Amino acid sequence: CDAPSAVNFAENNKVGDPVTTIFVQAGVILELTSTDIPFRLDANQLIATAVLDYENTERTLRITILVENLNDNPPVFDQNVYHASANELSPIDTTVGRFAATDADGPRIFYQLASSPSEFKLKSSIIPEILVNGRLDYEKVKEYQLVLEAQDTPLASPPEETSFTATTTIMISILDVDNRPPWFQPCHQTEVNGAVVCETTGYTGKVDLDEQVTGVLPLKPGPLYAIDGDFGINEPIRYSFLSENEPGLFVINQDTGNITMSRPADVLEPIRLTVLVI
Repeated sequence: CDAPSAVNFAENNKVGDPVTTIFVQAGVILELTSTDIPFRLDANQLIATAVLDYENTERTLRITILVENLNDNPPVFDQNVYHASANELSPIDTTVGRFAATDADGPRIFYQLASSPSEFKLKSSIIPEILVNGRLDYEKVKEYQLVLEAQDTPLASPPEETSFTATTTIMISILDVDNRPPWFQPCHQTEVNGAVVCETTGYTGKVDLDEQVTGVLPLKPGPLYAIDGDFGINEPIRYSFLSENEPGLFVINQDTGNITMSRPADVLEPIRLTVLVI
């Protein structure tokens, strides 16, 4: 607002004469706090309510201007898109992150998830923390998209109340955890009690008595090969023989899993090899 600190006003005025005009911005309320003065306010004009006489009048008028805060600013998020991550073994109610908006009109903001998978939830309508709300599995879903809405009035406000909103997107990447063993290939994935296992029937091969296969031993349904069951980690695989009923007849490459013969076959019964991968 803009008002002069001193005003010249001629004596012997008429009741109702304007003394001065106070220029105010939208939303500013003018109020006279003194009641024993010969003036009143008419909108933004100061009006004389009595005939003033210079020789008999000496008063000081203090004008107090009260500024009323109106809801005329929307909430604002710092970013249009936030990125966060969550461990796939995170327990329920683990905090993923806090994503607060600001409002120039005041600190009180209300939140809701406008779009959210069941695996996540909002801590409360006034605490913008995203919490884990269900089982996460990197191999099933690697990333989630949430839409968080901020509103500067209570969520159940009457429709006639002035209200502003803002939205932001939260991208949550799921982090793989080393919780699965290596899987021999090929295999068939099956879910058992919420856990995924990969079933395989093993490998078979054939050698002739008194002969030694040169190179890698052919196997069915394919070469001996395993992968890390945690695809997001994909650690190197190491191969070794856990047991063999004809020790020393075969050798396994610890890096590739290739099996070769160290000497000609000298037994007629089936040869069983148990391979350990880590």
